Amino acid sequence: MKLIMKCLLYSVIVVLLITASALIFKNHPEVQLAFLIPGVFIFVYSKIRDEMYVSAAARLRMARGK
Repeated sequence: MKLIMKCLLYSVIVVLLITASALIFKNHPEVQLAFLIPGVFIFVYSKIRDEMYVSAAARLRMARGK
């Protein structure tokens, strides 16, 4: 159940991020957004990837520094 809630939450976050980036790009098509928006997507992807595919034991080992 917890995994389903995480997937649902991350799906909502990604949809909101895509919508917000499309609206921002529509209103402000400056060059800086060409670098900012993909950077935000890479950051969100890395957070989702770390949370979804790393086991709890591995996260505990990383926190302890082993």
